[in-house]
Amino acid sequence: MRLMFRDRKEAGRQLAVALAPIRSERPLILALPRGGVVVGAEIADALDCPFDVLLVKKLRAPFQPELAIGAISEDGKPILNEKVLRSLGVDKSYLDHESEERMAEIRQQQKLYRAVKRRVSPAQRTVVIVDDGLATGATVRAAVQAVSATNPSGLVVAVPVGAPETVHEILNMTEVEDVVCVEQPSFFRAVGELYKEFPQVEDEEVVEILSHFASGEEFGTAP
Repeated sequence: MRLMFRDRKEAGRQLAVALAPIRSERPLILALPRGGVVVGAEIADALDCPFDVLLVKKLRAPFQPELAIGAISEDGKPILNEKVLRSLGVDKSYLDHESEERMAEIRQQQKLYRAVKRRVSPAQRTVVIVDDGLATGATVRAAVQAVSATNPSGLVVAVPVGAPETVHEILNMTEVEDVVCVEQPSFFRAVGELYKEFPQVEDEEVVEILSHFASGEEFGTAP
Protein backbone atom coordinates (compact mmCIF):
# COMPACT_ATOMS: atom_id res chain seq x y z
CA MET A 1 0.00 0.00 0.00
CA ARG A 2 1.51 3.34 -1.00
CA LEU A 3 1.87 6.15 1.53
CA MET A 4 -0.56 8.96 0.77
CA PHE A 5 0.38 11.61 3.34
CA ARG A 6 3.66 12.68 4.86
CA ASP A 7 1.97 13.52 8.18
CA ARG A 8 -1.27 14.81 9.67
CA LYS A 9 -0.44 18.43 8.83
CA GLU A 10 -0.05 17.66 5.14
CA ALA A 11 -3.29 15.67 5.28
CA GLY A 12 -5.06 18.65 6.81
CA ARG A 13 -3.80 20.97 4.08
CA GLN A 14 -5.10 18.61 1.41
CA LEU A 15 -8.48 18.45 3.13
CA ALA A 16 -8.58 22.24 3.30
CA VAL A 17 -8.34 22.37 -0.50
CA ALA A 18 -11.21 19.90 -0.80
CA LEU A 19 -13.31 21.95 1.65
CA ALA A 20 -12.62 25.30 -0.04
CA PRO A 21 -16.11 25.45 -1.63
CA ILE A 22 -17.70 25.97 1.81
CA ARG A 23 -15.15 28.53 3.02
CA SER A 24 -17.64 31.38 2.57
CA GLU A 25 -19.90 29.74 5.17
CA ARG A 26 -17.12 30.05 7.78
CA PRO A 27 -17.81 26.53 9.04
CA LEU A 28 -16.96 25.51 12.57
CA ILE A 29 -14.21 22.91 12.49
CA LEU A 30 -14.76 20.38 15.28
CA ALA A 31 -11.80 18.05 15.64
CA LEU A 32 -11.69 14.73 17.45
CA PRO A 33 -8.80 14.47 19.95
CA ARG A 34 -6.16 13.71 19.60
CA GLY A 35 -5.05 12.99 16.04
CA GLY A 36 -7.93 14.83 14.44
CA VAL A 37 -6.90 18.03 16.19
CA VAL A 38 -3.68 18.30 14.17
CA VAL A 39 -5.60 17.75 10.93
CA GLY A 40 -8.41 20.11 11.87
CA ALA A 41 -6.10 22.93 12.91
CA GLU A 42 -4.57 22.99 9.43
CA ILE A 43 -8.04 23.23 7.90
CA ALA A 44 -9.14 26.04 10.20
CA ASP A 45 -5.97 28.02 9.52
CA ALA A 46 -6.22 27.57 5.76
CA LEU A 47 -9.91 28.47 5.57
CA ASP A 48 -9.76 31.14 8.29
CA CYS A 49 -12.67 29.67 10.21
CA PRO A 50 -13.40 28.91 13.88
CA PHE A 51 -11.95 25.81 15.49
CA ASP A 52 -12.70 23.68 18.53
CA VAL A 53 -12.31 20.16 19.81
CA LEU A 54 -15.27 17.82 20.03
CA LEU A 55 -15.17 15.94 23.31
CA VAL A 56 -17.36 12.96 22.64
CA LYS A 57 -17.17 9.28 23.43
CA LYS A 58 -19.10 6.42 21.99
CA LEU A 59 -21.05 4.30 24.46
CA ARG A 60 -19.78 0.78 23.90
CA ALA A 61 -21.98 -2.29 23.62
CA PRO A 62 -21.41 -5.08 26.15
CA PHE A 63 -18.65 -7.41 24.93
CA GLN A 64 -18.56 -5.51 21.61
CA PRO A 65 -16.55 -2.32 22.24
CA GLU A 66 -16.46 -1.36 18.55
CA LEU A 67 -20.26 -1.32 18.40
CA ALA A 68 -21.77 1.98 19.55
CA ILE A 69 -25.04 1.94 21.47
CA GLY A 70 -24.99 5.72 21.60
CA ALA A 71 -22.76 8.64 22.44
CA ILE A 72 -22.08 11.09 25.22
CA SER A 73 -20.57 14.54 24.96
CA GLU A 74 -19.61 17.39 27.27
CA ASP A 75 -23.16 18.16 28.31
CA GLY A 76 -23.34 14.71 29.92
CA LYS A 77 -26.61 13.74 28.28
CA PRO A 78 -26.41 10.33 26.57
CA ILE A 79 -27.68 10.10 23.01
CA LEU A 80 -28.89 6.53 22.57
CA ASN A 81 -29.54 4.22 19.67
CA GLU A 82 -32.75 2.71 20.95
CA LYS A 83 -32.92 0.11 18.18
CA VAL A 84 -29.49 -1.30 19.06
CA LEU A 85 -30.27 -1.15 22.79
CA ARG A 86 -33.40 -3.21 22.31
CA SER A 87 -31.73 -5.74 20.03
CA LEU A 88 -28.92 -6.33 22.54
CA GLY A 89 -31.11 -6.18 25.64
CA VAL A 90 -28.87 -3.61 27.32
CA ASP A 91 -30.16 -2.85 30.81
CA LYS A 92 -30.15 0.46 32.66
CA SER A 93 -27.39 -0.50 35.11
CA TYR A 94 -24.94 -1.24 32.29
CA LEU A 95 -25.94 1.94 30.48
CA ASP A 96 -25.48 4.08 33.60
CA HIS A 97 -22.08 2.53 34.31
CA GLU A 98 -20.86 2.94 30.74
CA SER A 99 -22.09 6.54 30.57
CA GLU A 100 -20.32 7.47 33.80
CA GLU A 101 -17.09 5.75 32.76
CA ARG A 102 -16.99 7.54 29.43
CA MET A 103 -18.01 10.84 31.01
CA ALA A 104 -15.08 10.52 33.42
CA GLU A 105 -12.77 10.37 30.39
CA ILE A 106 -14.36 13.51 28.98
CA ARG A 107 -13.94 15.34 32.30
CA GLN A 108 -10.23 14.60 32.22
CA GLN A 109 -10.03 16.13 28.75
CA GLN A 110 -12.10 19.09 29.86
CA LYS A 111 -9.67 19.90 32.66
CA LEU A 112 -6.86 20.18 30.17
CA TYR A 113 -8.53 21.60 27.09
CA ARG A 114 -11.23 23.90 28.45
CA ALA A 115 -8.72 25.60 30.72
CA VAL A 116 -7.19 26.89 27.49
CA LYS A 117 -10.17 27.46 25.22
CA ARG A 118 -13.88 27.81 25.77
CA ARG A 119 -16.34 25.60 23.99
CA VAL A 120 -17.88 26.93 20.76
CA SER A 121 -21.55 26.16 20.24
CA PRO A 122 -22.36 24.32 16.98
CA ALA A 123 -25.98 25.53 17.03
CA GLN A 124 -27.15 27.10 13.76
CA ARG A 125 -23.73 26.75 12.15
CA THR A 126 -22.26 24.62 9.40
CA VAL A 127 -20.10 22.10 11.26
CA VAL A 128 -17.24 20.04 9.88
CA ILE A 129 -16.30 17.05 12.05
CA VAL A 130 -12.65 16.15 11.45
CA ASP A 131 -10.58 13.09 12.29
CA ASP A 132 -7.30 11.74 10.93
CA GLY A 133 -9.00 8.78 9.29
CA LEU A 134 -12.01 6.49 9.16
CA ALA A 135 -11.56 2.82 9.96
CA THR A 136 -14.65 1.36 11.66
CA GLY A 137 -16.19 4.82 11.99
CA ALA A 138 -17.60 4.19 15.47
CA THR A 139 -16.19 7.35 17.03
CA VAL A 140 -17.25 9.53 14.10
CA ARG A 141 -20.76 8.09 14.27
CA ALA A 142 -20.86 9.03 17.95
CA ALA A 143 -19.63 12.51 17.07
CA VAL A 144 -22.34 12.91 14.44
CA GLN A 145 -24.99 11.91 16.96
CA ALA A 146 -23.69 14.39 19.52
CA VAL A 147 -23.42 17.32 17.13
CA SER A 148 -26.77 16.71 15.45
CA ALA A 149 -28.44 17.04 18.86
CA THR A 150 -27.19 20.67 19.05
CA ASN A 151 -29.16 21.71 15.95
CA PRO A 152 -26.40 22.72 13.51
CA SER A 153 -27.44 24.25 10.18
CA GLY A 154 -25.35 21.69 8.32
CA LEU A 155 -23.04 18.79 9.14
CA VAL A 156 -20.08 17.54 7.09
CA VAL A 157 -17.54 14.85 7.99
CA ALA A 158 -14.00 15.37 6.70
CA VAL A 159 -11.15 12.86 6.86
CA PRO A 160 -7.96 12.46 4.84
CA VAL A 161 -8.45 8.72 4.36
CA GLY A 162 -11.14 6.17 5.00
CA ALA A 163 -12.22 2.62 4.34
CA PRO A 164 -14.63 2.87 1.36
CA GLU A 165 -17.42 0.92 3.07
CA THR A 166 -17.18 3.09 6.19
CA VAL A 167 -17.24 6.31 4.17
CA HIS A 168 -20.37 5.03 2.44
CA GLU A 169 -22.02 4.17 5.77
CA ILE A 170 -21.29 7.60 7.26
CA LEU A 171 -22.55 9.33 4.12
CA ASN A 172 -25.81 7.42 4.46
CA MET A 173 -26.44 8.74 7.98
CA THR A 174 -29.47 11.02 7.78
CA GLU A 175 -27.73 13.74 9.80
CA VAL A 176 -24.74 13.99 7.44
CA GLU A 177 -24.86 16.22 4.36
CA ASP A 178 -21.53 15.13 2.92
CA VAL A 179 -18.35 13.18 3.61
CA VAL A 180 -15.16 14.73 2.26
CA CYS A 181 -12.47 12.06 2.03
CA VAL A 182 -9.28 12.58 0.04
CA GLU A 183 -8.31 8.92 -0.32
CA GLN A 184 -10.32 5.69 -0.16
CA PRO A 185 -7.87 2.87 -0.85
CA SER A 186 -9.47 -0.37 -1.93
CA PHE A 187 -7.10 -2.39 0.27
CA PHE A 188 -7.58 -0.55 3.56
CA ARG A 189 -6.22 -2.04 6.78
CA ALA A 190 -5.36 0.78 9.18
CA VAL A 191 -5.32 4.57 9.13
CA GLY A 192 -1.66 4.85 10.15
CA GLU A 193 -0.50 2.83 7.15
CA LEU A 194 -1.38 5.72 4.86
CA TYR A 195 0.97 8.16 6.63
CA LYS A 196 4.76 8.27 6.45
CA GLU A 197 4.81 9.80 9.93
CA PHE A 198 1.98 8.88 12.30
CA PRO A 199 3.18 9.49 15.88
CA GLN A 200 0.85 9.47 18.85
CA VAL A 201 -0.47 12.96 19.53
CA GLU A 202 -0.04 13.97 23.16
CA ASP A 203 -2.27 16.24 25.24
CA GLU A 204 0.48 18.88 25.31
CA GLU A 205 0.25 19.26 21.53
CA VAL A 206 -3.53 19.55 21.67
CA VAL A 207 -3.26 22.25 24.35
CA GLU A 208 -0.72 24.16 22.23
CA ILE A 209 -3.03 24.05 19.22
CA LEU A 210 -6.02 25.21 21.27
CA SER A 211 -3.95 28.08 22.66
CA HIS A 212 -3.30 29.22 19.10
CA PHE A 213 -7.02 29.51 18.43
CA ALA A 214 -8.09 30.76 21.85
CA SER A 215 -7.16 34.37 21.10
CA GLY A 216 -9.83 34.45 18.39
CA GLU A 217 -12.82 33.48 20.53
CA GLU A 218 -15.96 34.60 18.81
CA PHE A 219 -19.67 34.81 19.39
CA GLY A 220 -21.54 31.61 20.09
CA THR A 221 -19.22 30.35 22.80
CA ALA A 222 -20.67 28.18 25.51
CA PRO A 223 -19.37 27.72 29.04
